[in-house]
Amino acid sequence: MRPCSLSQNWREGDFLESAEGMIFDVKGLVHPPGRVVAFVRYMPDVDGTRVREGRRYRKVYELDDRYKFLETNYPEYIVHDGVFDEDIIEVPIDRISRVYRPLEKTEALIHSQTRTRLEQKAVEMMATLSEVSGVSLGDFGLTGSILVGLAESASDIDLVIYGSEKSCRVRESLRKLLEEEEAFCPYSDSILLNLYKTRHRETGVSFEDYVLSEARKSFQGLFRGTDFFVRYVKDWFEVEEIYGSTMYRKIGSGSIEGIVSDDQEAFFTPCTYSLRDVSIVDGPEVGPLTEIVSFRGRFCEQAMKGDRIRAQGKIESKRVNQVTSYRLVLGNSGRDYMIVLDH
Repeated sequence: MRPCSLSQNWREGDFLESAEGMIFDVKGLVHPPGRVVAFVRYMPDVDGTRVREGRRYRKVYELDDRYKFLETNYPEYIVHDGVFDEDIIEVPIDRISRVYRPLEKTEALIHSQTRTRLEQKAVEMMATLSEVSGVSLGDFGLTGSILVGLAESASDIDLVIYGSEKSCRVRESLRKLLEEEEAFCPYSDSILLNLYKTRHRETGVSFEDYVLSEARKSFQGLFRGTDFFVRYVKDWFEVEEIYGSTMYRKIGSGSIEGIVSDDQEAFFTPCTYSLRDVSIVDGPEVGPLTEIVSFRGRFCEQAMKGDRIRAQGKIESKRVNQVTSYRLVLGNSGRDYMIVLDH
C-alpha cells in the first residue's frame, strides 16, 4: 500500500481509500481530471464483521445501497458528470489517502512468508493458471477483499488480468482447467440457485433463463472449494477513449431484442456486445441501437455471437466525432437483465 500521487492512472481492479476511511473499487479506465470513478465497497462501522488494523468495516454489495450510504453521509462524493450524463460516485484525488494495486499485491504475496490460508490458495490458483497459460505469475493481479486486507475465511479469490493477449491465454486455460482439472469446478445448479436468489430475483428473469447464460461462463467457479472470479481488463495502450472524447446522453429506460453480431469484447470489463436486427420492445424509439455495454462483471460472457437476446437497461446516445449511435447499458439498476432467447 502506498500514498496517492497526483500522477497516478486508475483502472478496473484498483481500490482507493478516502480520508474518511471508506474503501472504493475503481470502475473502468476513463476518468475525469482530478477525480476517479469508483464505488464505495467497504465502510468503517463499529458493527461491521470485517476487521483490519483494529478497525471494523462493513461491506456493501448492491449499487443502490452504495449510493444511499453516500447520499446520507457524504453527498459530495456523488456528482453529475456531464460527459456520462449520470449521477456518478467520483472520488476527488485530493481525498485519496491510500492506493491498492492488484499486481503489487500479487508481488507482495509471492515473497511473503506469512500468508493466510486464503492467500495461499490464491497464490496456488495463480501459479496453476500461469503454468498452463504461459502468462507470467507477476502478470496476475489480486483484487477484492484480499487486496485491501479485509478478507474473511469464506471470501472469494478475485483475480484480474490486464491486456487482451494475456487475457485470451488465461481465459482459454481456465476453460480447459474447468473441464479437466479436479481442483477447478464450474458452479453447480445449487450454487447458481443461491446466486439467483440474492442477485437476480428482482429482474423477473426465470431461474431457467438465468442458468442458460451462467452455466456457459468460464470466469467464475470454485478452486479447491473456494469461489473465484476472474476479471479481464484492457491494457492502457488498447483503450482509445479519453475523458470527453465520447459524449453520452441518457434517453430513458427500455428493453430490446436483437442478435449478437460480435462477442469479442464480451469477456472484458467493461464488456460490449455488438448487435444487429434490434427491435425496441419497450421504451423510447431510437436508432440505430448497435450495442449493449456493462461495467459490472456479472454481465460478462452473458451471450455469444449468434444468440438472440432480450435485455433491459438504460438507453443512451453515444456521440463520437459528430457521429451518434445508441446503446443499452446494463448494471445501473437491480432490474437490469440480459437473457438468451435462442442459441
